[in-house]
Amino acid sequence: MILLLEHLRNSSLFIGEENSTFLTGFAQCIEDDSYVLAGQIFSLCLFHGGSSPQFLVPQLFDGLIQIPNTLKGSIESIYNLESKQIYESLQKSKYINKIDEVLTEKSKLFELAGTFRTIKNLEEKTRWFTKQLIGFCLERLAQF
Repeated sequence: MILLLEHLRNSSLFIGEENSTFLTGFAQCIEDDSYVLAGQIFSLCLFHGGSSPQFLVPQLFDGLIQIPNTLKGSIESIYNLESKQIYESLQKSKYINKIDEVLTEKSKLFELAGTFRTIKNLEEKTRWFTKQLIGFCLERLAQF
């Protein structure tokens, strides 16, 4: 099992450094059910108490072993540098007009995710931002 997990870690299914690996989301891996196979291997490892996929970013690993509604996303879990910078900018923004400016400028990212909207106040920004992180880091992976 250790060799199999090592092979998965070094495959085109994952990207990133040791202990902070993300799913790549490559179309070919989705089409040929490579992620399904990886999930089955992870399940087998966890079920039998053997080696586990500790190379995954903590949020992904926790997603395998915890109740889904206890999971939280984080900016550190975003491997794409441009997306990470957008989320960091939104997180630091204290003014609605600045938030609106960033959302409008980067609207394609949020439109593709189906989450583009106008933010009316800072409380709404906090709720929306939290959902965005969970969605970006975890929920989008449900399709695999």
